[in-house]
Amino acid sequence: MRLTIWAAEAHHAEANDNSLVALFEIADPQLDEGAVGSAGQPLRLLALGDLEEEVAASWLRRTGAPEGVHLLKVAHHGAANGGTEVLEVTRPALALIGVGEDNTYGHPSAEIIATLEDLGAAVYRTDLHGTVVFTLDAGGLDATAVP
Repeated sequence: MRLTIWAAEAHHAEANDNSLVALFEIADPQLDEGAVGSAGQPLRLLALGDLEEEVAASWLRRTGAPEGVHLLKVAHHGAANGGTEVLEVTRPALALIGVGEDNTYGHPSAEIIATLEDLGAAVYRTDLHGTVVFTLDAGGLDATAVP
């Protein structure tokens, strides 16, 4: 496994914008070369913390987004203030939104969900699906909801 820190700032007035953005690359040497999760094509998980739209856009301008993201941990419980630009640039196959059931903030936003679905991402939400277990094998990346 390799971990790359894409952002870890501490100078923004809004605490959410100081979130850690991390890319995890996970490889199983037993998988056939070329398969997602193999040494040649590691599974790429991007975790966005709670970045809000303006700082996320600035981050993209400065560093760009990692290519080939398979699984995205969506920013800030899928709140609208995260914007859609990172989603559109990374185009993940799977998206995870950690959000409490019956939260009073209205998370996740309909715009975030619609954007992910328009991009073809399979969306998993902890408020609807409970715990989500991701597994990687010769057949690829799979998600199972454990209510």
